[in-house]
Amino acid sequence: CETPYCCPPAQQGDFLNCAAGGDCVMDCTQANCASNAIDGKLAQSLTVDCTLDGACTGTTIFCPTSGDASCNVQCVAGSCSYAVIEATSTQSLNLVCDGASACSNMNVFCPSHASNVCNIGCSQDARSCHDLKVWVADDFTSGYLDITCGTTQDWSYNDYPCRGVAAICGPLSHEAENPGNFGVEFSFNTSWECSGVCCPWSPTSNPTKAPTAPTKPLTAIPLRPTAATLTTQII
Repeated sequence: CETPYCCPPAQQGDFLNCAAGGDCVMDCTQANCASNAIDGKLAQSLTVDCTLDGACTGTTIFCPTSGDASCNVQCVAGSCSYAVIEATSTQSLNLVCDGASACSNMNVFCPSHASNVCNIGCSQDARSCHDLKVWVADDFTSGYLDITCGTTQDWSYNDYPCRGVAAICGPLSHEAENPGNFGVEFSFNTSWECSGVCCPWSPTSNPTKAPTAPTKPLTAIPLRPTAATLTTQII
């Protein structure tokens, strides 16, 4: 099995559970999140602090599913490689990838019901979002994805921050054999190359290089809400 479609997340490992109805803050610099799963499906909001090398390597994060819920994940150098974020049913996702290999080889199941509901910020550091894959259903809303990629460093092709980033659409079923269609890939010349099938910004047209990836400072996610409710029960 080579894709999240046929590999259900969190088959092994422990679950760290958020209390229902609260604002959940999971501090993975203290809790053992690596190769485990964070279950925030019943929370009102979820903020995951992965600001320590290796803190969320291989972690599966289940974001809240209530109507107005938000999900926020902050990663630094080497902290979120091979993680999976399941945010299909959340209202909005904000992912910060700030550092070398911060979010490399991640699989992100994005919300796609409206414009700008899946926000991903990749820093200018080497391989910050290398091979990150965004997955959505076929019925996504154009403009759901807002992704930025730092471009100020003179990196080689292998170290480019967003090398291998792709958006993929298809049947969101872990039993599906078809991994879906690639809709956008990041080009070495800092532009997004879209297809006419799954392009996040213009699904009915076929631009060759659009839109150009903007460069802007990453905004850190507040990691300490005033009303935080957290349980770290291991089951």
